[in-house]
Amino acid sequence: MKSYPMPGGVPVWMNNLEEVDLDSLFGFIEAYVVCPTNITPPFLPYKDQNSLLFPTGKFVGVYYSEELKFARDLGYDITPVSYTHLTLPTTPY
Repeated sequence: MKSYPMPGGVPVWMNNLEEVDLDSLFGFIEAYVVCPTNITPPFLPYKDQNSLLFPTGKFVGVYYSEELKFARDLGYDITPVSYTHLTLPTTPY
């Protein structure tokens, strides 16, 4: 974590991301996710009340942008719904 940028600061939610490319986003993204049934084991978790699941199929969740980009490369279909634009820290921790 010391060597790579991490989002921080005051979150500002942005909506209407139908035409926005996932590669242009950096922060936390609420996304509509479709996981193919042939991915074993599924990569993205989903919290359902008191359980943490790793489902296939369709679901909505909030994930870090780099996780979604990796999931897309594995075969997931990712549609951003909204995201937080966070500033990068100017000083190391």
